[in-house]
Amino acid sequence: MAGESVKKDSQPVAKQRPIALLFDLEHSAVDGRSLFFDISKRLLAEREIELTPALFMRHFRKQSMEKCLDGLLEAVGKKRLSAAKLAGEITEELKVGFTDKRLKMPAGFAKLVAQAKAEEAIFGALTALPNEVADDLIKRLGLDGV
Repeated sequence: MAGESVKKDSQPVAKQRPIALLFDLEHSAVDGRSLFFDISKRLLAEREIELTPALFMRHFRKQSMEKCLDGLLEAVGKKRLSAAKLAGEITEELKVGFTDKRLKMPAGFAKLVAQAKAEEAIFGALTALPNEVADDLIKRLGLDGV
């Protein structure tokens, strides 16, 4: 158990749990949700669909982007458009968006990372990004080597 003393060579030694920081790369280390909204809004506007924050929150909660877009396209009366094609376009734009050098780590998350580094934490990032995009983002944010 954490915090218990263990006798080693007749000297009490406190057991210490390792500290870890496990985070979602595209939603904690950067504001991926805003990026996703902005890209989706722009691509939908090209198809004469106004994506409001309310529509985004209502329809972009499902498991796959194609399912999200199916529901949205039906709700706005644009069912003739291909959700699969639009999902592919948004996905490609997101890959480009996550390579944007202007993406910055939110101040609160940067503070958490600094504290975790000071405590020699083990870091782990979860992501749905392709490996090359995730690796680039990790390096640009200074999270490589932690």
